[in-house]
Amino acid sequence: MFAIASTVAIAQPGTGHRGHRGGEKANPEARATKMTETMTKKLALTAEQREKVGKLNLSRITQMKEVKKVYGEDKESFKAKVKAIQEDYRKEMKATLTAEQLTKLKEWRKELQANRPQKAEMMRNKDAEFLEGIE
Repeated sequence: MFAIASTVAIAQPGTGHRGHRGGEKANPEARATKMTETMTKKLALTAEQREKVGKLNLSRITQMKEVKKVYGEDKESFKAKVKAIQEDYRKEMKATLTAEQLTKLKEWRKELQANRPQKAEMMRNKDAEFLEGIE
């Protein structure tokens, strides 16, 4: 019976929703991990920076998800809450990264924006969203 339960559990899809890259929307931890890994490669983060950036990414993703759930219909409150989260994230990232890394981050952000053909794609590309406004 245990073998059957294990097989069923393995065959089940992820806990996310349909519509994200690869057919599944990653959970906050997976999204934060992926974003942190990408940032580590692109920005040559140290182990200490990687840990801090990972925590910042997870915190931001989790906060954004909660704000969307609570204030999704109230556009004005939603925008205010998102702005506060973004400002906090930017401040912490600026304190964590070196000047050279911030420059690389700006260049990467511009590259992501240039490759974004339309607004709908931006909404699907949550990783690019993390980088907006960091200067």
